Formats: sequence, structure tokens, C-alpha cells
Amino acid sequence: MKKDEKMSIEDMTAYMRIVPERKASYAEFPDTMNDEIKEYLRKQGINALYTHQTEMFKKAGRGENTVITTSTASGKTLAFLLPVLQKILEDPLTRAIFVYPTKALASDQYRSLQPVLEYGILKERFAALLTDGLRAQMLQSKGYDTQILEFIDMEHTPKNILIRAVWDGRKKHNEKELQEIMDFLSVKPTLASLLEDR
Repeated sequence: MKKDEKMSIEDMTAYMRIVPERKASYAEFPDTMNDEIKEYLRKQGINALYTHQTEMFKKAGRGENTVITTSTASGKTLAFLLPVLQKILEDPLTRAIFVYPTKALASDQYRSLQPVLEYGILKERFAALLTDGLRAQMLQSKGYDTQILEFIDMEHTPKNILIRAVWDGRKKHNEKELQEIMDFLSVKPTLASLLEDR
């Protein structure tokens, strides 16, 4: 191949296979699913779940660890969001943390979460958890041994998050990841400014 020649996709492809289309397999909403969730899904034009979504909902409800592997755009996000929403509706003090491997995937998942976050209390709790996670990571990047603890004040019923940070001088080199998250969310917590000179 000459220097100026461009390679075609065929030159770079080692193996290609066309996977035949498969018809979707549907299941009714589980009986145990909260009526508010069912109503919300119907308003979104979802009148049944994929079978893997129903199976995930049932297993998660029983406290079982579950792994889903399906193709792109097959409803994995909804599959793991539904059991979390169910738990939050059962117990408003429920907390959940979603961890995503890449910025692009996180962006995709955030778009999926947006309709759910129209409910003020869910948006508030999600923001609080995310903010506390960012603060803890910022402290670790500056040499603090950090723990996130949950406690219940005897005078108030809501659970509270406490960040315990003890200086040990061992810095966690996570500045790049933190900056990516803050850029993605368009935020700069006050703690980031306070820790800049450390």
C-alpha cells in the first residue's frame, strides 16, 4: 500500500458476521410492581416489559445479584432502574449509587434518568449522593483517608450522610476523573475551590 492510499474498512476487518434479527420477547408488568411505576411506563408508551426486564425486576426484588447481557438498545437501563425506583417508593430513605465505566455511557444513562428526575425528591437524593461522592473523592485526592457514613439523628427521622476525612498524606491520583465528572455535570463544588491550594 502506498503512503497516500487510504485503507478501506474491508482491509481492517478480520471477521464479519450478520446476526439475524430476533423478535422481542415481552412479559406483563410484575404483580409486585408499584402502580405509580406502571402508570408512568404506560404514559411513556411502554405497555409491557421485555422478559429480561421482568426477570431482573423479580430477582432484584428478592435481593439476588443479577447480570444482564443483551444487545445495544435492548432496555438494560430500564431493567436496573425499575427495581431501584420500586425500593425508593417502598422506602423513601433508600439510597442507590450508579457507577458507569465511560463518559459516553454515563451520558446515555443520564438521558434515560432525566424523566425520573422530574420528581423533586428523587432528583434531590440523586444530587445529594453524587455531591457527597464527589466531595469524598476530592478529599482523597488531597491526601485524606475518607469514609462515607450514614447516621440517623435522634431528633430527626431522615438518614444523613457524614463524610469522615482524616489526613494521612496518601493522595489518590484521581484528579483527571474528578474533572471529567465535574465537566460532564457542569458543576464545581465549593470544596474543589477550597482544596485547590493544598
